[in-house]
Amino acid sequence: MEVSLLSLLPPVVAIVLAITLRNVMPALFLGVWVGTTIMEGGRPDLGFLRIFDTLLLQQVAAPGENGAVDYFHLHIILFTAFLGAMVGVMSLSGGSKAVLDRIAGRIDNRRHGQMLTWLSGLIIFFDDYANTLLIGGTMRPLTDRLKISREKLAFLIDSTAAPVAGLSLISTWAGFEVSLLVEGFQAVGQTVNGWEVFLATIPYRFYPLTMLLFVFLIGWTGRDYGPMLTAESKAVQPELSLSQCEVTDSSRVSSLQMRHALLPIITLLTVVAFGMMLDMDRATEVLVIASFLASVVGVVSTILSRTFTVNESMEAWIEGAKSMVPAIVILILAWMIGAICDDDHLKTGRYLQQLVGNSLSPEWLPAIAILISAAVSFMTGSSFATMGLLVVPFTELSWTALGGDASLISDPVLLGTVGSVLAGAIFGDHCSPISDTTVLSAAASDCDHLNHVETQFPYALTVGGTSFLLGCLPIGFGINVWICLLVQIVVLFVFLRIVGRFPSDS
Repeated sequence: MEVSLLSLLPPVVAIVLAITLRNVMPALFLGVWVGTTIMEGGRPDLGFLRIFDTLLLQQVAAPGENGAVDYFHLHIILFTAFLGAMVGVMSLSGGSKAVLDRIAGRIDNRRHGQMLTWLSGLIIFFDDYANTLLIGGTMRPLTDRLKISREKLAFLIDSTAAPVAGLSLISTWAGFEVSLLVEGFQAVGQTVNGWEVFLATIPYRFYPLTMLLFVFLIGWTGRDYGPMLTAESKAVQPELSLSQCEVTDSSRVSSLQMRHALLPIITLLTVVAFGMMLDMDRATEVLVIASFLASVVGVVSTILSRTFTVNESMEAWIEGAKSMVPAIVILILAWMIGAICDDDHLKTGRYLQQLVGNSLSPEWLPAIAILISAAVSFMTGSSFATMGLLVVPFTELSWTALGGDASLISDPVLLGTVGSVLAGAIFGDHCSPISDTTVLSAAASDCDHLNHVETQFPYALTVGGTSFLLGCLPIGFGINVWICLLVQIVVLFVFLRIVGRFPSDS
């Protein structure tokens, strides 16, 4: 299919309707229908049929190379359901409450609660889905008790999950990013060590680096602004200290059996760690196995301790899995939008890339890269799809613009351009209402999906704008990368001190 302006229509329809209707499911479905109608030559009847007889099936089991089937999305669906089941057993058995009651003795204010959530996000670095679902479900009772809004919890986990997974050497993102970097240099006739290039690009990924710091600053200072300040102000009224909230006496903690929470979590982390060390290429399969085993361990723990009968344990398991159904439906719809916009169908990314052209001065490439990458990610709701689409062409574009010399592998402009693509993919994802991690963050926090988008957007725009103006632009004109990072950190801190307000003061 030829690249055209129509390629922008499905994501635009989905995003505009989601904001207008305040309901993301019908908005996504209508966006998908618009896309399939375009693909079928303007026939809405055929477009409707394609949703169910082709597109939906391909999101569960996509056709791969040489007749193979790609079950990546199915693995994510199962992982999400099993992790929901695990959290359900932990919660209904009292295990989560027992752990949080023990923590509550040390976490006695909103600032400490936010800092603990941020720190937990850094610890669960191996996968953004695992980060979001595990931390959201575990921390929600504590943040509720500390009068931290659900919107703030969703922001804390969403804005930590993808950045830390994208920067980590051991994660479900790392192998994918490395393969793209190798492919990009192969396209210009260069053989490189993908892991060395991966490490070299990290300082140039301004958005995820500064977003991790910004999340820390938000929690540490206790200041907010924009819609988040409104949400936080509502959460603290009437403001109660932890001592005024109902807290289980420490002598009763043992009766709530902390092992119902600790054993599943330890099982999950242990299996994931060993599985990824053995075979990083099968990371999503490892996550499915780990989450299933962890949920089973939770069930067995409750049965052996006689906390639940077998039937009660299975009911808790099923209720936990059922709680993730809305998120799974939205995930599938978001994937369908992404599939319609990909390079095999409407070529949304290619259209945006063509708007840039190939005649730009190399100094502007890092700045252009983050803008295009953010736009594609915002439109498709997928960081992975954006990186897969843009890393190779932008590597080729910058290589050619800089003269095509072998010494360019370590050139700041080239590294800055590639790093900006990887960073922009996360930036756009954080702003998009059709992003899978946005969906899961809201679901894990039990927060309204669009409320999460509305409150997070100004923060993402603040960090993204700072990254663009004080990172991607100056790096193209020869400013040292570490100076760019330092200036961004100072500016974000000063900005928060000037603009931010304490919720109780608003």
